Formats: sequence, structure tokens, C-alpha cells
Amino acid sequence: MLKPILSTLAAVAVLAACEPTGTTSADSGADPMSGSWRILSIGGTKVEDANATMMTFTGLTTVTGSFGCGEFTGNYTYDRNVLFITNIAGSPMACSGAPERQNRHGMRLLSLPMTVVADANGAILSGREGQSFALGR
Repeated sequence: MLKPILSTLAAVAVLAACEPTGTTSADSGADPMSGSWRILSIGGTKVEDANATMMTFTGLTTVTGSFGCGEFTGNYTYDRNVLFITNIAGSPMACSGAPERQNRHGMRLLSLPMTVVADANGAILSGREGQSFALGR
């Protein structure tokens, strides 16, 4: 009777030893961009209405959002504190003035690689071409 129990315990111990320890990249917070962010400034210029702007990063692959005039979607990767956004597509809306200018400016800057400095409340995305985004939760 004791022998089958010991065999079962030994099998459980072997299986437990095979399980990975620690956390995966997604679980460890390696992607600080995950979730929704308000866009506070684009290229150093404060946005017209931060409540109308946002970026949402999901599934370690997709980014969606709005610069206050239309919406955009794309793919992203995050590697060694650098954010790469590719395959960007936008659905423009009829707008003019500051929202239209910030939409054009944001779409132009979005496709350039950006270094990420982020904490729980905010993030700064900046790149070599002078592009920048200030984001808040």
C-alpha cells in the first residue's frame, strides 16, 4: 500500500521539477505599455483634449487608439526598452484645426522606434528623430 503512494509522490516531484519557475515575459511586467493610456502630449505639444486621445496596447502585439480625430490600429513589439509600431492603419474623420494637426503629427511619429520610460502612472516615448509622446493612465 505504501509503495503505490511513494511512486505517485515521486512522479509528482518529477513533474514539479520539470515545471518552469519564475514568470514569463508577459507575466513579469516586461511590457510596460500593456493597457490603456491617455495621450497627454505629441512631439512636446500638449494635446487639445486628453480625454479624446488614447493608446491601448494588448496581447503583446496590438496597439489601437486615437489622437482625437479618427482612430488607428497597428502591431507593436517591445524589446530592450524600445517600442516598435508597424502596420499602422488609420480611419480618418472629418475634423479641422488642432485635432486634425495633432492627428497628422501623431500618425507621422508613431511609426518611428521609441525608447520607453514608464511607471504605473505614466510613460514617455521618445526617439532619435525627435518624436515624443507623454502618456498617462
